[in-house]
Amino acid sequence: MAARVETKVTVASAATFVSGLALWALGKYVFKGGTVPDVLQSWIYAAAPAAITFLAAYRAPHTHRPDLRPPEVPTLPPGYAPPSAALAPPKEETLIPTVPKIPTSSPIVPPGT
Repeated sequence: MAARVETKVTVASAATFVSGLALWALGKYVFKGGTVPDVLQSWIYAAAPAAITFLAAYRAPHTHRPDLRPPEVPTLPPGYAPPSAALAPPKEETLIPTVPKIPTSSPIVPPGT
């Protein structure tokens, strides 16, 4: 069974055709005299169809598909608490840094003794 073509696809295809006609008219009548630099012409030829097609498809209404169900959201079991809520804040004495003790008797002999 063939599905109906979505509205956004139809509008984007039509906009691509219209942008092609607009670029043909620009090339035939506006860009003909060489008043527009070649670099700018190439940017227009590249960017105009993409921008026109994107904007037309973005503005087109979305086609809803009745055969697709919305996704099911999993439910949490009763009494479940996320792990972050079950953790207690750290005690203040654990936040105080401790310095390790240095041994008083050193087996290392300084040079020159």
